[in-house]
Amino acid sequence: MPIGNHAIVIGGSISGMLAARVLSESFAHVTVLERDRYGDGPALRKGQPQGWHVHLILARGRMELERLFPGLGPDLEAAGAVCFQWSEGARVNGPFGWLPDYTSDRLLVRGSTRALLDWHVRDHLLRLPNVRMEEGCAVKGLLTDPSRRAVTGVRVARDSGDSEIYGDLVVDTSGRASASLKWLEEIGCAAPPESVVDCHLAYSCRWYEAPKDASPGWKLISTQPKAPDDPLSAAIFPIEGDRYIGGLATIGLKSVPDDDAGFLELAKSLRTPEFHAWFSAAKPLSPIYTFRQAPNRVRHFERVPNLPDRYLPMGDVVGTLNPIYGQGITLAALSALTLGDSLARASGPDPLSAAVRSHLQRLPREVYATPWIMAALGDSLWPGTTIAVQSRFQRRLLREPWLWLFRRFSVAINRMAAEDPELARGLMEVMHMIKPPAEVLNGRLMRRAFWRMFRAPRPVPGVVPAPSR
Repeated sequence: MPIGNHAIVIGGSISGMLAARVLSESFAHVTVLERDRYGDGPALRKGQPQGWHVHLILARGRMELERLFPGLGPDLEAAGAVCFQWSEGARVNGPFGWLPDYTSDRLLVRGSTRALLDWHVRDHLLRLPNVRMEEGCAVKGLLTDPSRRAVTGVRVARDSGDSEIYGDLVVDTSGRASASLKWLEEIGCAAPPESVVDCHLAYSCRWYEAPKDASPGWKLISTQPKAPDDPLSAAIFPIEGDRYIGGLATIGLKSVPDDDAGFLELAKSLRTPEFHAWFSAAKPLSPIYTFRQAPNRVRHFERVPNLPDRYLPMGDVVGTLNPIYGQGITLAALSALTLGDSLARASGPDPLSAAVRSHLQRLPREVYATPWIMAALGDSLWPGTTIAVQSRFQRRLLREPWLWLFRRFSVAINRMAAEDPELARGLMEVMHMIKPPAEVLNGRLMRRAFWRMFRAPRPVPGVVPAPSR
């Protein structure tokens, strides 16, 4: 039985489409309002977040996407997405060396452009009879009841003119550059407090045709930074059409290169030579695209005392994590599934309002808590990181002496991972959000790590080529 008649979703992003998918089970009608137009096939859109850049969907995110849209995986592969087991196809250079070979059948991933993924998610969503998407429709503000205590719809601008759309629930997934705070201010709502940890990441990406004579023995190759003195990282990732996306990232710099010479020079600075050799031999298919302003940011809407009823922020409106960790789409899927569960559990005289309140409380606790603290701790190890968090516990955790202890622990764990296939597998399963950290960092491993924390470190080898399979 529907919990409401009409739900409105602001934004046709992945987060918006996943929200619409779960809302379709609880509302008679769902309308997605998208400012851009999709066109006749997969193509980059103006408002698509970082559409030219590497978009790695973690194994957990892939699983949840296919849970929400059965058949999505085969459709993507038929369109050219590259499918492989991370344990077999990915070569990862950790802070203290290449991770050893390990086996895991839980880390299936697909490489594709963001445009291809969005197109097929949209196609599956619009197969639902009670969901429609209005393109070329920009939201300009929120509508409320006379008391301003409940949102009743949105004001929109179309080519044909401005109008109003009414609904029982407005889900705001309008993204990182959303005007949400302005809309809320217009109706007298206080701004949510924010937690921010910003290591000042910047990165450059480019599309390539792979070298014709290359036989690298990998599908994906990446190298990770090593705090506090090696801020560079890189990845080369396969996409449809026998193409690759290659990216370089650095922490703490104000700019990254957007020219050929600067890009190759930065690649030469990496501690492993494979990337410079590959970039030098591959044929570029695009300009170099740069991206900055990628902090870990969570807005605590659950703490806003006068947040209007029937309004639910989700996706990047609520939280964005450092994109180097690749968690965005996975968090969007988990947020949508949590919303579906909140709606299914709702009861009382006003079950819809109860579901919205429940979801706002569950998001920071059940969806963002672990990824946020892992990203915040990792980024806090870099000199110059900006830290401004709301939680008293986190304020204490993200400063000395706890950061000193975490720094030593991180070194010990990463040294062990370069030698121990079981630990390497566990860390990759944590990274892909298949396992919680506590399941891998058990008592036996913690004792080993603490023993190594205070042992004299062995010298780290210099440039070491990637192992081949």
